[in-house]
Amino acid sequence: DPHGMKPGTTMPDLFANDADKAWKLDALTQYLATTGGLKQERPDPKGVILGKDLYSKIGCVACHGPRDAAGLAEKNLAPHVVPLGDLKAKYSIPSLTAFLDNPLQSRPSGRMPHTVANAKDAKDIANYLLQGLKVNLPQGIGSTKFSYYEGSYQKLPDFEKLKSKSSGTGAAFDLSAAKRPNEFALRFEGYIKMQAAGEYTFTLSSDDGSRLFIDGKKVVDNDGIHMVRSVSGTATLRKEDPHLIVVEFMNGGGGAELNVEIEGRGLGRQPLFLFASVGCANCHQMTSDRKPLASTLAAPTLAKLKPDAGCLSAKPEKGAPAYGLSTKQKAALTAALKTPPVLSKEPAAVIARTMTTLNCYACHIRDKIGGPTEAMNKLFLTVQPEMGDEGRLPPPLEGVGAKLNVDYFKQILDKGVHDRPYMHTRMPGFGSANVGHLQPLFAGIDKVPTVAEVKLDFPVAKINASARHIVGEQALACIKCHTFNGVKAEGIQGIDMTVIPKRITRDWFHFYMLDPQKYRPGTRMPSAFLNNMSPLPMVLDGKPDTQIEAMWAYLKLGNKAALPLGMGKKSIPLLPRKDAIIYRNFIEGAGARAIGVGYPEKISLAFDANDMRLALLWQGAFIDAARHWEGRGVGYEGPLGDNPLSLHTGAPFAVLEKADTEWPKTAPREMGYKFIGYRLAPDERPTFDYSFNGVKIEDFPNPSVVGKDTTLKRTLTLSTTSTVDNLYYRAAVGTKIEAGTDGWFKIDGWKMKLESTGLPKIRTIGGKLELLVPVTFKDGKATIVQEFAW
Repeated sequence: DPHGMKPGTTMPDLFANDADKAWKLDALTQYLATTGGLKQERPDPKGVILGKDLYSKIGCVACHGPRDAAGLAEKNLAPHVVPLGDLKAKYSIPSLTAFLDNPLQSRPSGRMPHTVANAKDAKDIANYLLQGLKVNLPQGIGSTKFSYYEGSYQKLPDFEKLKSKSSGTGAAFDLSAAKRPNEFALRFEGYIKMQAAGEYTFTLSSDDGSRLFIDGKKVVDNDGIHMVRSVSGTATLRKEDPHLIVVEFMNGGGGAELNVEIEGRGLGRQPLFLFASVGCANCHQMTSDRKPLASTLAAPTLAKLKPDAGCLSAKPEKGAPAYGLSTKQKAALTAALKTPPVLSKEPAAVIARTMTTLNCYACHIRDKIGGPTEAMNKLFLTVQPEMGDEGRLPPPLEGVGAKLNVDYFKQILDKGVHDRPYMHTRMPGFGSANVGHLQPLFAGIDKVPTVAEVKLDFPVAKINASARHIVGEQALACIKCHTFNGVKAEGIQGIDMTVIPKRITRDWFHFYMLDPQKYRPGTRMPSAFLNNMSPLPMVLDGKPDTQIEAMWAYLKLGNKAALPLGMGKKSIPLLPRKDAIIYRNFIEGAGARAIGVGYPEKISLAFDANDMRLALLWQGAFIDAARHWEGRGVGYEGPLGDNPLSLHTGAPFAVLEKADTEWPKTAPREMGYKFIGYRLAPDERPTFDYSFNGVKIEDFPNPSVVGKDTTLKRTLTLSTTSTVDNLYYRAAVGTKIEAGTDGWFKIDGWKMKLESTGLPKIRTIGGKLELLVPVTFKDGKATIVQEFAW
């Protein structure tokens, strides 16, 4: 009686008015039972609570309607709600869990999509829907006598020598009889009856030790202290005679878990003709001898069907399936048979039909159709109430074909996704076989104009640094509302920005950034580029299309993109505006006596005052002082900006016996170097003073801006009153150094220009390349100009 069990089902009664119905049903049931036994578990109270929460939040309620605390459907459900019928009569906890974990395996049509995140969620929902399920193990194990003991055990004790703390009768093998979480033991006794004689396999899964006896004989031994472990054993049992079963369990500490399982003699195989001949194989899959069963029932064509016969007759004929159709449904089918409808193949019509079939309109709006009903609206919840409806209701599907990337759109439809963690409802997966045709249909209808190529006539490093600044707290502050590579925002936790290029198209991103309300009405996303004007005229070329394209390039770096400024921790950024800023502290890459300098031109450096060397250069933001200005100020702080360039270690100048003499490895101070200090210009730009072997060195680094390019130009002025021979300056060390034009050299991905009286020379020492500049004095003075560029 399919319709009595589940009103509205499309499963017909195949044996209506069939005198042989009883034995045919029994034969089919016996045959299907040969595919395996039903595993049973008792509902878990904790799972019931978690499952109720999940059912209400992740989207189950959108199709199946609200249910009460007992898991029962509320009355007067909306017309679109799909009733679930008597679930307790149909499922066990394990079988419903398996179905919810992968519904497309059982029902490939996609009407029941994949929604849960994992098997645990599936089991929790199964516990909620099946709470109150009366579990009788197939072999008749319902209750057992138990004896409870307390003690510190490493192995199962000899229970005959122990005195129990308590005893009684309860659910079979239920550990809730324990009075404390650790260091206890339980012994269970019960009886089982088998429906068929033969060999059966028993499995004990426990944490910690367990044993199983049948009729006094040990069948399974899973003793000792261990995590959850399964051990099996077999026993030959008689039919219907009661067999005494004893299970012993002990817990030494940590978790406590015990499961007892049995499997064995299945029901005998029955003839196959019914499954194939009555039409089961037309809708359901079944294999025999590893081959799919084909239906032997040939249905007539639609053109030959009679509107008043077969399943449409007033009284179903023998052999005709009964669908439990109402008078109105029969009338509709009769009319359709007389004048078969021609289904439109227009993309909009196909989309609407698919969305209706799969109940997409229960959550989504498209073409002003669908969306949660007034009664269901309140059931869509969010963890960010501040986001309003945008944070709790699934997004409208207007323009979605132009919005989503092809591959990502297909993945969403096939597997589902949960890109909006602030929204409890998840997008389920319907399987590509059922919805794979939708993406090109959406894309064919939904259009945005093509955005012309935006040429970013800047170095890649500058583009990324500028975009990082744009989304950071000192500019558009996108990070105040959006997470970034898993790092939470300060306010509402909007969709992760690094996921955006994977999800949406570049064209849609450009137009959305210019006018968010037009492309997603009702969004809380503000427009940063009102009237196509940028609020950041000094960033890149100040044009919106350039800045948006730079943001796109930066976000495409994904998890390789550096965190925007002001994100991830409490921040005290030092911001050079008109003058340079000096920061003396522990700087990563420059040592404990580092002197950081941030310039308004968005270039920074760290000078190592211990070894008298320029240690580190970077672009963009200067440094975050929070580490050193909060609490005890322990540890090293790295650059806040982008594209750090670590320079070589060791003394900057050395006297070499010959041009190919190895550069000294002695610490500079041991070689005679002395740090004198630094002098500040009116705008706080420093000149570092140090000396070596009677030579005074004035080291003045300063940014140089030419057009769109900003470099760091370093002027080294040497003076001495004595004669110094064979003095060299080591300008660079790298794995690859190539001479260019106009004094430029390429060094491992960056560039350097040298101006000096002495001719620079590239040499190989110890597997590394070095760029040396001989120092030649004139009237006791020498100058070397070194320019760094990314």
